[in-house]
Amino acid sequence: MKETTPRLQRIYLRFSYPGDGNVKLHASLTPPDYDEPLLVLLSRGVMPSGQPFSVLMVSDPSQNDALRGKAATVRVGAVAAGPVGSAPKVANSGTDTAATLDFTLPAPRDGQNGLSAYEVARAAGYGGTATQWLTTLVGADGKSAYQLAREAGYGGTLTQWLASLVGPPATTLLGTVTLTEAAALVAISAGTRRLIVATPETWGVKPGDDIAVSPISIPAGYATHDVAVAGPNSLSVGVTAPLLAIGAKYSIQCRVRRFN
Repeated sequence: MKETTPRLQRIYLRFSYPGDGNVKLHASLTPPDYDEPLLVLLSRGVMPSGQPFSVLMVSDPSQNDALRGKAATVRVGAVAAGPVGSAPKVANSGTDTAATLDFTLPAPRDGQNGLSAYEVARAAGYGGTATQWLTTLVGADGKSAYQLAREAGYGGTLTQWLASLVGPPATTLLGTVTLTEAAALVAISAGTRRLIVATPETWGVKPGDDIAVSPISIPAGYATHDVAVAGPNSLSVGVTAPLLAIGAKYSIQCRVRRFN
């Protein structure tokens, strides 16, 4: 291409949009024969002479297939073993947009069998055979708990000692009572109230006892709550019951236990 000597020149610029997402800039050193306005630049320097040249300017890359690109993909290709102690390698056998990664991994080192415990003992000075050494690993039989108790002063038999290991039960079942309430003359509204129930003298219930009451069977809508010793041979039990109409009654049979 022939070049001119540096001098002040006019450069005529014309823009066009072909509709493919690009804007073309046409530059010429000679005035083009167009009626529309032109952009005229003054340039001092070396400019190519001859045919007019065009410059491609991108206005919207998403509309240009060459510039838009495609989503890249990556997949694992071959996995091979390399020499022992070599560095891992990764190579792309695919393309820039559809990569296939091939891995070369170093082969594992072969370990060596270590010494057995008997061999370690021999190296440390043990002179017996393997059978004798295994015998030394078995300890002598220890004393039973009963024998230790005898040495500590216990004088009973084994059966008596085993029975002594069984503690008393957490609770003692005293018997059963019946919680009952009747609406003889007036209805009894729904809610929670306390019922007083007497217990047999043989139970020996007294203030300070920790008592539990659990229903054996209970009608729907009824519930028992806390219990307290109201006095000797007398319990106060909380009960929740629905409306009790005139002439109606209910009864709840309960077990009574005392905590030991």
